[in-house]
Amino acid sequence: MRVDEDAGLDDLMGVEDRATGARKAQLPKLRAFWHAATRGKYWPATVIVTLAVVGVLIYFAVGLIAGFFAGMVE
Repeated sequence: MRVDEDAGLDDLMGVEDRATGARKAQLPKLRAFWHAATRGKYWPATVIVTLAVVGVLIYFAVGLIAGFFAGMVE
């Protein structure tokens, strides 16, 4: 009975390892895309869009945190 449980755990760990390998395979593609986007003629647009996206994410995060604390104070 114990051997079957270990085999099931090994199967689960194998799936996780394969997913990690797939993510690692995407990193060179992402890195190549980023280098192409920031080295070309339109690199200022890439920087502006990146800053805008990060700014919007920060804006919503601050709003969410402020709303959480406002709810605690009331």
